[in-house]
Amino acid sequence: MPTAAPADEASQLFEEKQRRYLLGKRVNRRITANDGSVIIEQGSEVTEEVLQRIREEDKMIELTMNLRL
Repeated sequence: MPTAAPADEASQLFEEKQRRYLLGKRVNRRITANDGSVIIEQGSEVTEEVLQRIREEDKMIELTMNLRL
């Protein structure tokens, strides 16, 4: 059975830690997709579904910059 390269393992570990950190946090402002549809409303909680859409729309930086800490 082939093993994952260390870089792949590190990437997976980072993504899992990032996911756990973001889940349950609330956002300071509405984040929209490139087509203008709303991904998450201001004050809403980050869920698995939101994270999936954020990744699909390449909005991770925007999400992390707009978290309520």
